[in-house]
Amino acid sequence: MINQQSLLYNMSYYRKIDSITYDNALLTKAESIVHNGAQITETDMWALIEHCRDGGKFTATELRTLDYIASNFKLSAGSEKQLGLILWMCKSFVVDATC
Repeated sequence: MINQQSLLYNMSYYRKIDSITYDNALLTKAESIVHNGAQITETDMWALIEHCRDGGKFTATELRTLDYIASNFKLSAGSEKQLGLILWMCKSFVVDATC
């Protein structure tokens, strides 16, 4: 039997962690990658970034979520560099980056 609260949680677009709103699907995808102690590789990182591009641009919530992933998930050296560069570029071009 499916837990109704769990189902609602997985269907939500957003997830709050410490009163900060993040992209639930992006976090769920990252969690599934590192589920068994794996690290997020460059290929995995591109898949996460592609998820963000569904609307044609990065939203503030997506950038905040990628920043959270960078700080709280195990990344390979290459994916860490890759994500760091993307976050730096996005924050450099956005006047009000709320990451």
